[in-house]
Amino acid sequence: MLIGVFILIAVGLIWTLTGVVMGGAKKHGIDSSLMQLMSSTLTFAVCGLLILLNVFPQMDVAQKTGLYAFVMFFLVGVTGYILNETMARAMERGPNGLVWGILQSGTVIPFIVGVIFHGVPTPWLRICGMAMILIALLLMSHDRHDNTQKTAGKSWLFLSFMAFMICGLQQTINNEPSYSEEIRHGIHAVYRCFFISIGSLLSAFYGQLRRGGFKPLRENMKSNFRLPVFWLFSFGEKAIGIFGTLYLTFNGMDRMAKLGYGAISYPVMVVSCIAGFSLYSILVLREKCTWKSATGLLCCVLGIIGLSL
Repeated sequence: MLIGVFILIAVGLIWTLTGVVMGGAKKHGIDSSLMQLMSSTLTFAVCGLLILLNVFPQMDVAQKTGLYAFVMFFLVGVTGYILNETMARAMERGPNGLVWGILQSGTVIPFIVGVIFHGVPTPWLRICGMAMILIALLLMSHDRHDNTQKTAGKSWLFLSFMAFMICGLQQTINNEPSYSEEIRHGIHAVYRCFFISIGSLLSAFYGQLRRGGFKPLRENMKSNFRLPVFWLFSFGEKAIGIFGTLYLTFNGMDRMAKLGYGAISYPVMVVSCIAGFSLYSILVLREKCTWKSATGLLCCVLGIIGLSL
């Protein structure tokens, strides 16, 4: 179990890069939707090539199980795209550290699902952890201090809570297949990553087209492709993310689910992620921290630790 926890902590630290990238995209004039399109293309190409070259074991499951896995991970890609778009807009309008803390608290949702549907035990520490998460959300929702420029008529707080719900949904969908022994042993991470990339790629492509068709897409690509930081954000973070997904994420989740603790996989990853991003927000972005935001983030971290024990 300890090995699984360490693997998940490493994944959470890698996730910190996603928050850094999505928070910085708008500030550098980068279209986050186009960035997701390019990142998904890279994931699709890399995983597809690895599958064609038989680098990893082939799928060894029944057709029904394979279809179930494809649908679930495809939905992970779709909800992941929607989550990143919502997160980027919230971070553009509000303090990045608080936005990140609120949305990542969505980890309580897959925990509740694990308890209700998969019989994960709920000792008093986990109940206290759930309470701490709720206190954190209340504190952060009342702290409306914003040291960034807001868009008139729109609230970063509403977008943050939308991201919270989407995050919980995505994590639940992503965690469910790990409870299946057939999927754990028969579908390697490269196939799961490939299915996710199909969902996110199609979603990102649709997101671009709904803005007006192919002409705006071509113009958008021309303007963004001239920015070196676009390629750094699109491929730099995703290259590390692909490595983490193939060798760490599903490995850790499968280990925990096999031991009957699948519900705590996301809490462990999230607490590592929030800790890393909070330090980034304070040390690099120099965001101001009121007592409510600081206490809220602390409660969030303590709550997720409580859920993980």
